[in-house]
Amino acid sequence: DNQTDVVVANYGTNNVCILFGCSNGTFTNQTYHPLGYNSRPNWITFQDINGDGWKDIAVPLTGLDDIQILLNLC
Repeated sequence: DNQTDVVVANYGTNNVCILFGCSNGTFTNQTYHPLGYNSRPNWITFQDINGDGWKDIAVPLTGLDDIQILLNLC
């Protein structure tokens, strides 16, 4: 949608927070995506993982030695 979004990895609360950009320059209310107990996300990367033309979010879960993929959210 060519709008700037804000995505934050919350290490202490084990979730990702997303604020979607609006066309008027504001952001939506924050949306939380829980990642699991003790997941400890500490960084985020963006890539079109499934090849549909939309950016996806990849979140390494350092506490679980895993990666969470959030498709089509950016």
